[in-house]
Amino acid sequence: MNTYQIVTQTMNRGKTPGVVYPEAADIRLLRISLIILFLAFMLHCNLCADNPTLQNNPELKAFDLVNANGCEARISGGKEIGSGEIITITIPDGRKPPADNKSLVNSLALLQQSAKTDIRTGDTIKISFWARARPENIIYLRLWTYPREKQNKWGILHEFNTKVTDEWKEFAVVRDVALETVENGKIDIIFGFGHQAGDVELKNIRLLNYGKNPEPYPTVAVDWFGGTPNPDTWRVAAEKRIEEIRMGILNVQITDKSGNPAIGSQISIRQLGHAFNFGAAVIPEYLIGPDAVPYSNELKKHFNSITPANDLKWNRKNPDAVNPAAVQLLQWIKENGFSGAYGHTLYWPKTQFTPPKYRDKSESEFRDAVRKHVRQYAREFKGAVDVWDVINEVKSSDKPELMCGKNSEFLIEVFKIAREEDSGALLSYNENEILRWDNGLSDPGREKFLRIVRELREGGAPINLIGIQSHIWQPLTPIGKVIEILDEVYAKTGLQVHITEFTAECSDDDLHGVYCSDFLTAAFSHPAVRGFTLWSFWGGETNSRYVQNKAEYIRRDWTYRPAMTQYDQLVFGKWWSRKSGVSGADGTFRTRVFLGAYEIQATGEGKTAVQTVHVSAGKDTLVRLQLQ
Repeated sequence: MNTYQIVTQTMNRGKTPGVVYPEAADIRLLRISLIILFLAFMLHCNLCADNPTLQNNPELKAFDLVNANGCEARISGGKEIGSGEIITITIPDGRKPPADNKSLVNSLALLQQSAKTDIRTGDTIKISFWARARPENIIYLRLWTYPREKQNKWGILHEFNTKVTDEWKEFAVVRDVALETVENGKIDIIFGFGHQAGDVELKNIRLLNYGKNPEPYPTVAVDWFGGTPNPDTWRVAAEKRIEEIRMGILNVQITDKSGNPAIGSQISIRQLGHAFNFGAAVIPEYLIGPDAVPYSNELKKHFNSITPANDLKWNRKNPDAVNPAAVQLLQWIKENGFSGAYGHTLYWPKTQFTPPKYRDKSESEFRDAVRKHVRQYAREFKGAVDVWDVINEVKSSDKPELMCGKNSEFLIEVFKIAREEDSGALLSYNENEILRWDNGLSDPGREKFLRIVRELREGGAPINLIGIQSHIWQPLTPIGKVIEILDEVYAKTGLQVHITEFTAECSDDDLHGVYCSDFLTAAFSHPAVRGFTLWSFWGGETNSRYVQNKAEYIRRDWTYRPAMTQYDQLVFGKWWSRKSGVSGADGTFRTRVFLGAYEIQATGEGKTAVQTVHVSAGKDTLVRLQLQ
């Protein structure tokens, strides 16, 4: 079979050269010639797009089958380039993926190939393959690249998993190769198998390179949910919950200067802000660069809470001092009227996020350094930070015994230190992939997360909150499953939840808008959720893998993707209260409004009274205004 093909599409973009018209009689002939040339050019473009030519590459190799976790998968059929045969992967019975790893690592068998290609930064590529399985199974695909950073690490160019049935079906994805992604064209293609016993067959695996800015742009039909249904059955109940938990009763009582009910007074109720935290992660460099004005304006326009994306993390270059950029950013947050600052993060128990100075220390020295850092930052930013992610991504710690301790005992101590230094902040455990569905492959990781939460609580950690990052990529998590997982987390922990780092990677603008809107609606409808923060909201964050994979709400040129427009329609439209009315016979006006801050104005008998008030959950809010 043709297991791996590199195809280059060359687009003819030259301009027609200048034309000289020596004879008037030649004009018609020249026009006809130009039309023929134009039609030929368009035909050439279409042929290039539909029938790209094969580029011979002597470095291409056959796929290798690598067994993992004790699996004894077998490969048969043609696996050499150009063999024209079907690759069959047979997964035996009796083996299951490990319970606490990610999807690709979970695989019992990997079909992989490393090749040097002509792909470069800025190119548009398409990967496609045909597959079937007996019985129904799941295939995981990842494209690895080798980044420019010389740190012996790979980067993810694209990844997804999908259900495969017993009918042959083509799977394909088109994406642009982002800045600083590919070095020397080296790419690995890796297929993961083994989530169920049986045979999986592949054929016609192709990687196509269309070059930079191809015209026409290649398109493919993508099942963004990977074969999992995404029914709308959750919506009615969610809308009902929003009315029940996100709204409150506001009673406005109007009296005249003598204290008697002021009947027939005109009342205007104007919302000033939400009680719910609608936030964004901020990179302070953009507040002082050439995009400072639009960056600042968009933050103030859409959000009431800010998360410093990186500046409150343990500084790897100067780990023993407070990061001055964090001080400046928190001051900016305060001066610009945001209602909250979310602190991310005091302790990230992974070697790569530990300052190099402390990576090779003894257990005692390492833990002393962590204690000192947590105490220093919690004390320094007391009152400036409303919530602290005390710990981050614990379930994937690479040195759990050192960094977390047996039964999370060191993490419990870290929580207690944070509480000693700041008695007012909410203390959170922030974790990734909890709302990733992956066709069911991420469930085991959630069990490990819930076990860690249980250990923290049983050990006396003063934990108030769970941060759920919510980085979503293909396959997208069905919205009904999002609510189901939130229900499970709330039922098993009893803790509030903050969606801390939401991204949805999707190049289809319309689907991206609908999905982000529905995800926000699901979160806003859930009684456990107290906030929702966007990560990489602006397309100018070119070093963000989420922007590279089309998760942004606002494009690089500051135009809105549909997701931003639909966000505003919810947050400042559907969920924003504007009321007016007339006081009744007892001088009162009663209405339901969304929780948050309000300006109330009453006018009657030529007099006006104004008051601001905060409508809170769980009780009626009474406002008394006297016309004087």
